[in-house]
Amino acid sequence: MTSANPSFWRDLGVNLKSGVRLAALMVRRLSRADFRVSPDQLVALAIVQLMLNLLVSLTANGSGGVLNPAALPGEIFFIALLVLAGYLIARMQGDMSIALAIPVVALTTAPAFTVVYLGVAAIAGGGDATGISANIGEILGNALPFPRHEIYSALYTAYLVWALAVTIAGVILVTGWRLPKTLAAIALIVALGIMPQWFFPAGELWLAAADEDIRAGFPSAASENVLEAQPRLLGAQLAALAPQRPGVADLYFVGFAPYASQDVFMKETQAVKKLFDERFDTAGRSIALINNAQTLAETPLATTTHLARTLEEIAGIMDAEEDMLFLFITTHGSQFHELQVEFEPLRLNQVDAGFLRDALVRAGIKWRIIAISACYSGGFVAPLKNENTLIMTAADARNTSFGCENEADFTWFGRALFDEQLRTKYSFSDAFAGALETIAQWENEQGYTHSQPQIEVGAAIAPKLEALETRLRRDRDRVLAHLLRDPVTQGKESFPR
Repeated sequence: MTSANPSFWRDLGVNLKSGVRLAALMVRRLSRADFRVSPDQLVALAIVQLMLNLLVSLTANGSGGVLNPAALPGEIFFIALLVLAGYLIARMQGDMSIALAIPVVALTTAPAFTVVYLGVAAIAGGGDATGISANIGEILGNALPFPRHEIYSALYTAYLVWALAVTIAGVILVTGWRLPKTLAAIALIVALGIMPQWFFPAGELWLAAADEDIRAGFPSAASENVLEAQPRLLGAQLAALAPQRPGVADLYFVGFAPYASQDVFMKETQAVKKLFDERFDTAGRSIALINNAQTLAETPLATTTHLARTLEEIAGIMDAEEDMLFLFITTHGSQFHELQVEFEPLRLNQVDAGFLRDALVRAGIKWRIIAISACYSGGFVAPLKNENTLIMTAADARNTSFGCENEADFTWFGRALFDEQLRTKYSFSDAFAGALETIAQWENEQGYTHSQPQIEVGAAIAPKLEALETRLRRDRDRVLAHLLRDPVTQGKESFPR
């Protein structure tokens, strides 16, 4: 491929123009001859694809981020699968001349797919985005006569249907219509060219960062020193947990912030842990697992393995019949009810309701208070609820939650529930009711579809929660009375407030 060859650039222009026509399903006057098929064009279109994927990451995560070379092999792998699909289809059709045509034609549609995808993402709004797409979302939110999130699901479904239609049209364009070989070719291109990207998405080529200059001084999560330190960090924090107190219904706190590319989850977990240590008597009985470059030296990674071990260790020191666990998780959530665990370049397991349920059961933790701040987190309620559990989620199973901006200190759910309500209340149910009103007000002001946070209180845990509230109030009153009697000690008592 030579940049000095004008025919190369002319052919690339022809391919991109034909790709737009194919994406628009203008196939009546489109034929295989309208595409320029060559190894040079395959490489050029692959580079265009990579640059467009970088653009998608950049618009989602903002310009103040960092390039992520570790994601490049994954992107190239998907292109290689497309080439493999072309080869297999050519062998099946008995026409090796189409082996290169399949991936070339498929890659010509990349610009159209990127533009439409960015439009759909912009309509989704700025709840998760931190860059240009968040700004576009705000503009659309002010211009549209209806909440933009109301049409996001429909638009995304339409996008997938359109993508499938373009794929089918492209295969027929190259191979012709010859049953059953054409159907087999379509199945192959979907299986190798589309499905792997759905189930095994590559990492972001551009990662969000609050301050690139600050982050540049931190080691990679995959560095040998960081990985070697993990058993020591986790072991030390678990060993430092205070034992249960006979006759006292102790509360143990576990914070889990597994999404490394945005600081809001780290900051929220640290703030909630501090709040519980100060107001809910968890000092010495709390631990945080966080994925963030800023905490690598002192905080264990938030992985499913670390979470399972933490739950098992806490179960080993708590009184199963007397003590309770408060598990707080804050991250992004998917429509498939998975909580995202991310720290590039590591490949980490995601968290679903089945994993959480099994981890709690295996650990033997009976009394559970679970709070999840994530989109679609209501999908965790049904699998996790029982008579011994209180579960609170930032949204129902079908809606997004808000406030995931990188620069924020809390998500909306976290701010309303923890930073506002639980600073003055000990009742989780009362605090949730107050947070529900606050979040609804914020959503109305912004024109967002209501996230509809969910709460489920088990019948058996309700009296234990009331007893905890009573104890915390009694301890607070005792400390206040002591301070009134002996002002000299004022400032030395830190619990409860």
